[in-house]
Amino acid sequence: MKHDITELNLPGDSRNKQLEIISKDHFRPLFDAQRFVVKEELIDNGIDFRFEIKLNNSVTGFGFNFQLKSTESTRMNNDGSYSKNIETSNIEYLLNNGQPGYYAFYIDSEKNIYYADLKKIIYDLNVRDPDWQDQPNHSIRFSEKLDAAAITAIYHTALTEGQMIRKIQGALAESFGQIEKKDRIIVDLDSTVVTDSEITKKIEEYGLLLVDQCRWADVIALHKKATNGLERSAMYNMVIGVSYYYSGEFFRAMDFLKDTYRNIDKLDAYLKDYMLFFYYGLQRILNIITEEDYQKLTNAFAENSTILLHRELEEAVQLKIGMHDAPDYTSPAFENKIAEIINNPNSSDYIKLLAKIEVTFYRSEQLISKLIMMLLSGNLADAEREFNMIHGEFIYLLEEGQKIQSNFANHLCSIKHCTFIIHFDCILRRVLKSNAFDGLLVTVLKNIEGTFDYFKTINHVENELCCLSLFLEYYQNLENEEKIQDIKNILERYKIDYGNHEFNRKIDFTVNGGTFVCCIINMAAKVKQDTGQADQLIREMEDIDNADVAEGHVYDPNKHMITLFPLGNFQFPKDKIDVLFQILDITDERLKGQIKNTLEFGIPVINCLPLKIEKEGPLNGILEDRGIQSRKNVTRIRKELYHNKFPRIEIKFRS
Repeated sequence: MKHDITELNLPGDSRNKQLEIISKDHFRPLFDAQRFVVKEELIDNGIDFRFEIKLNNSVTGFGFNFQLKSTESTRMNNDGSYSKNIETSNIEYLLNNGQPGYYAFYIDSEKNIYYADLKKIIYDLNVRDPDWQDQPNHSIRFSEKLDAAAITAIYHTALTEGQMIRKIQGALAESFGQIEKKDRIIVDLDSTVVTDSEITKKIEEYGLLLVDQCRWADVIALHKKATNGLERSAMYNMVIGVSYYYSGEFFRAMDFLKDTYRNIDKLDAYLKDYMLFFYYGLQRILNIITEEDYQKLTNAFAENSTILLHRELEEAVQLKIGMHDAPDYTSPAFENKIAEIINNPNSSDYIKLLAKIEVTFYRSEQLISKLIMMLLSGNLADAEREFNMIHGEFIYLLEEGQKIQSNFANHLCSIKHCTFIIHFDCILRRVLKSNAFDGLLVTVLKNIEGTFDYFKTINHVENELCCLSLFLEYYQNLENEEKIQDIKNILERYKIDYGNHEFNRKIDFTVNGGTFVCCIINMAAKVKQDTGQADQLIREMEDIDNADVAEGHVYDPNKHMITLFPLGNFQFPKDKIDVLFQILDITDERLKGQIKNTLEFGIPVINCLPLKIEKEGPLNGILEDRGIQSRKNVTRIRKELYHNKFPRIEIKFRS
């Protein structure tokens, strides 16, 4: 018997077996013992290593699987990746194990291991060919190294998906034997597991609290996770309806509030007025009921209830409109109503703060209304004093909002504060050509941006539109055409995204020149244009006056004399009285008779500044001036008097 080992017939070795051992020796040490239990499979049916992860020094039962491939060397693809052929049966087997699966690819020439996520592999295969399972094998690309960062990411994936699978198993266990139950298990892309009944319970228990915290976007996001498997309670429908209302989706809100209204008796008594406030308000917005109907319905709310106080605040704000028709820019009705709310002992700090904000904004609007006349009369000091006082009131109210921890009220106050500053600067900039507020406007822009971000975060679309309108006014004031167009484009996108008739109407009005700043700019341009026209008219009349003087006209006692304010005294033949009436555009027979009678014994006076002459006499003199239109008319009269040879005559009295 031979015993020389070199002469014995022994099993052969191969480079493939050597690479398998080498690759495993490189692979195992990458996974530390503190986080992983590494289990090498003795029988390789398509998985080389099974891993169990540890958490806080405990094994979890959660894990992931790896299939390891190797090669001596391979050529790099143009995109920097490496390709390896893998059987379809192996991909299917790895997927069947129900845990995160990965392929590792060891390249000996590099001494590197690359890896690929099974989910991404399957996703890419589906994109390339939906029938990929009918093919025997596929070329898989590897581009990511299996380094420490990759292993940590795999660890967290296994932990997250392990918890998801546990929740699914738990939900199935809790529902065991209840086959008829309509409850559904929902798994989202973040591996969150929840049931319909859990969502319903959360919205019913915490929905109003979230709405009160302006988190209606979170309520809607939670609602959207649910299926339509369960019947919704009145409480659930009310919370979702109110959330959609604040989000500007009025028609969706109405669907849920209608369902709530049908079952309103199932709501607690204290919630009925709350629900009806939104239901009636939405009906008014959608023109289902009239303003009169709305007032009748909401007047039935319990006296001094929070809902009634909110409605009264809304009513007070509407009364403020009367200030624009008053000569002193006041609205006693608004002042009385808002004072009642502020002094009502049942008003919460929040409602009182909202009312105080409206009072300060009312004062700011009063100043803006009279600001042009103040500046033109040289009263800049008083304007600055009033501005600083109102500016200080807004800052105080912002501090009050912080004290009661109301972000919503704070940002409402910020909108009105920024509006005041922009409007004040707009007038100052055009009347006095002053850029004194440039530094303050930088802060204003930051505040508008912060407020817009807040309302976007809570998905309060109506106030998002308020902020966008304010952005528009900001850039209109600075005449930044590029930014103006950017904001208009955003507003147009809101019309497409929401399709809300009420919003669309407001957006169209704003975009088509309806802002205060746009009106002031147009007014300033008109004044500039009128000033140029007025100068031209003055030059034309001077030329006519000079021509009249050059012709050397003298007083003729056989002719009639009339005083035309502000042109002077004019003489005309007695038989040309009807021509004079045509020039002055006097058609009233009574007035004609009165002028004829006066001409018999004296000199009548006619004020030519009114656009229509209806009375004899000087009237209110220069106060009858109606701007450029009056001046155009006076120039026309002067020209026609000259062409008809009705000269201006200087009357001289002897001392």
